[in-house]
Amino acid sequence: MFYSLLTGLLLLLALVCIYWGIKPFFRHRWFLVWLKSTLSLLLVAFAFSILLLAYDFSGYSLWDKDRYVATISTHQLGPQEYQVDVVVAGGDSQRYVVAGDFWQLDARVIAWPAWMGVVGVTTGYKLDRLSGRYLSLEDEQSKPRTLFKVSSGRQVLDVWSVAKKYDFLPWAIVNHGSGTYLPMKDGAIFEVRLGESALFGKPLNNIAENAVGEWK
Repeated sequence: MFYSLLTGLLLLLALVCIYWGIKPFFRHRWFLVWLKSTLSLLLVAFAFSILLLAYDFSGYSLWDKDRYVATISTHQLGPQEYQVDVVVAGGDSQRYVVAGDFWQLDARVIAWPAWMGVVGVTTGYKLDRLSGRYLSLEDEQSKPRTLFKVSSGRQVLDVWSVAKKYDFLPWAIVNHGSGTYLPMKDGAIFEVRLGESALFGKPLNNIAENAVGEWK
């Protein structure tokens, strides 16, 4: 709810900026028109930045404990090579070829101060990447690594990366503190849910349960 409202407010702000940005073009007096037109172009550019910001924020969802995130199934293609199918909440599915002994799913998190919860501002997340991990340190250091983006939609402005690098959301905690990983096995199916402060996966069939049991 909060991120949908935030997206709507940003869109409204962008439209207001565009309106006031193009209005001076319809007035006379050369110098004033030139001056206002220059400022107007800057305002319109700022408005489009807001639109891109709103577009990226629309991809975030509220962090609700025990919320279903995705289903992951693995099928072995060769030694330490697996086909990994990811079906995210909402039904979208993607397929990857992952090298390693484990799959790892990470999410981007924007956490706000507790006092902002009074006005409905809560932690948001967006699935970020799927990667492979190896069981042994030697393999981890020497064998090929695979890493894929799993974010839905085309990313024009990466709010999370910009906020993390330039700290333009000073009240927010922007991090990757929500990854989970489990062993890959031919025919294994796992479910990923939101925990108290991180993602967690659990087996959905006997093959996945046995894989986790052998690993632990």
